Amino acid sequence: QITLSVKQQPVREVIKEIERISDYRFFYNENSIPMEKRVTVNVKDSDIENVLNLIADQMGISYVIKNKESAGDGGR
Repeated sequence: QITLSVKQQPVREVIKEIERISDYRFFYNENSIPMEKRVTVNVKDSDIENVLNLIADQMGISYVIKNKESAGDGGR
């Protein structure tokens, strides 16, 4: 479960924080995902899918979870 509260932070920093507080690791193509785009996430004891949905919706991207690894493809 993820508890996280960030307001208008670059998604790169939000991902680093999720990795710090969880067992999840993220892999993405920086050429197809705007990593400096700012997002807001405010969740308490939420599952990773809910957190990633919040981020993906704000960024207009899709993602895939594979064995606790998330791969963003930049598409929707």
